[in-house]
Amino acid sequence: MFAYPQAMMRTLARLLLPLFAVAALVAASVAARPAAAQTTTPTTPMVGTIPVVLLSVGGATYHLSTLSIPLNKAQCDAGAKLSFQLTLPAGGANLGFIQVWQGNNCNAANTRTTTTSTVTCQLLQTFVTSSTDTRVTYSVDPKALCASSATWHLYFLDTASDAASTDEIAKFGQYDLKVDIDPPTPPTGVSGGKGETQIPVNWTAPAGDIYGYTVLWDTNVTAGGSAGTPSIDAGAASDDGGTAAASTIGDDPGCVSSKLRGGVAIDFNHLPAGVGRLDIKEKSTTTSLSADEIGASLNSTVAVAVVALDLAYNPSKLSNVSCVRVVHTLGFWDTYKANGGSADQGCAVSAVGHHAGERSTPASAFTIVAALLGVSLRARRKRS
Repeated sequence: MFAYPQAMMRTLARLLLPLFAVAALVAASVAARPAAAQTTTPTTPMVGTIPVVLLSVGGATYHLSTLSIPLNKAQCDAGAKLSFQLTLPAGGANLGFIQVWQGNNCNAANTRTTTTSTVTCQLLQTFVTSSTDTRVTYSVDPKALCASSATWHLYFLDTASDAASTDEIAKFGQYDLKVDIDPPTPPTGVSGGKGETQIPVNWTAPAGDIYGYTVLWDTNVTAGGSAGTPSIDAGAASDDGGTAAASTIGDDPGCVSSKLRGGVAIDFNHLPAGVGRLDIKEKSTTTSLSADEIGASLNSTVAVAVVALDLAYNPSKLSNVSCVRVVHTLGFWDTYKANGGSADQGCAVSAVGHHAGERSTPASAFTIVAALLGVSLRARRKRS
């Protein structure tokens, strides 16, 4: 077995002992340090004594991942019921009725007294509750809340009467509901490119908070010509392929779509036949369309337009309509060969930058260093 010279071992010991001592002192210091106090993120305090949770809107819960997402225009127009769940205090009899008020500080008596000038609340609905209920669910009609975009304060009051209560309420819960019925402005500057398998589309984002975009396309277009003035609006287009109203923005005259016109509202629940869509759930202002997925053949032209969606999922009107074209594209190798380029067969390489059979410099250097180290250690052993 190979043995290290005693002098070398003594030298190593003198060098390493101080390092071990320092490491031990550091470890002892860390162990003696008191544990840091754990901190928790403060939560928003509940308003009132009754917790209130919005379960669904119109039976759909898709938009409730965050409570900041407002009620939108489509939900208001559909009269989507708001389903709220209340957890009533345990251990005490409920008074018999839950009244839903809209306004400010509706638990205070003077805000609900019709004989004073301080009335700021409106009674929306009244529900009967049992004295033994601890968790109840009520559906509230949003009609009174959908007149304008605003944040509405809803108060759920536990009362002893089905008449409009004018008493000070001790047991109540509050829920702040946002309503946004104003659509964003359309994207602008939509431009289409060329490609064989992936065709780029770009646009400029509108002002305001945008959740995402929907790209629409129509493969049945007319090249050039005038857009004309069709008779029905895109929002009322039927599934059998209705015609859109004339553009109000100024579309690309290179391709005319009878179903997509800039500046016109479109009904996503009744898209015209032949119109496809791609939903983009991010704020990116560029994407690409797959020629295969949109059903576009080689040397064809496709009309595209973009719709913006705000945080409440209100859609904008259509952007300007632009043209994208599916064309054959040449890669570098195709272009090289088309211009008369050629390539030799080449030769095998065993290492980067060396011919086959040649030993690489790093391996040779390692061998030389290892040999020198062995000679040095043997010489030291003989002297000792």
